[in-house]
Amino acid sequence: MFSRDSRLSGLPDSVYGVKVSDQEQKQITSILDCGGSGEALQLAQKQSFQVAGQGFFAVKADSRSLYGIKNEEGVCIVRTRTALLVAHFGPPSYLEEAARCIEQLCDNLIEKEL
Repeated sequence: MFSRDSRLSGLPDSVYGVKVSDQEQKQITSILDCGGSGEALQLAQKQSFQVAGQGFFAVKADSRSLYGIKNEEGVCIVRTRTALLVAHFGPPSYLEEAARCIEQLCDNLIEKEL
């Protein structure tokens, strides 16, 4: 389903195929912290947010999830208590499929208090 990249941010040695910089993590966290509104989200919708050096335009954000797209690819980022999970997708997958999968994974992690 996911083309090449995933990350469990906040867990030691948890990079699998993509490197999200500290600055990118701060930007993502500030968007999630604004709960789906605010200046950080508006900026991500107009100018994009960065994941592994690539810009994505925000299409959905709340205090738990941030979804972004760029052409035919995108990212789904979901926050648990201890981590940010970042999943990159591209054709033939679509945002809805990727979001459903990563949200279910995060639901399971949250149930286990991770």
